[in-house]
Amino acid sequence: MTERDPDYERWLAVLNSLQEVSAQYQQLVRSMQSGFSTLSLESAAIARRLALIETKVHTMDATFQQFLPHMAAIAAYVVRMQPPPATKPRPARRINGSD
Repeated sequence: MTERDPDYERWLAVLNSLQEVSAQYQQLVRSMQSGFSTLSLESAAIARRLALIETKVHTMDATFQQFLPHMAAIAAYVVRMQPPPATKPRPARRINGSD
């Protein structure tokens, strides 16, 4: 193909377009790689945070389980220390509304 070829300009335009599309594609790939890398880092950070939260919840649950017998003993003590509910004396019933 020479400059005198009638399709030279058309092929040159196609080549330039392909080079531009290729550059855009490479930029898109780099952007996607960067995005995936960011997501991966965020995912790892979330996984670490979740593991920390799970550890804390497990520790809190174990502590709660240790305190259950003590809380039950305290509740039983409080119930024993409360006086029985007072009953109100019933007023004497009047027959036919007389005093």
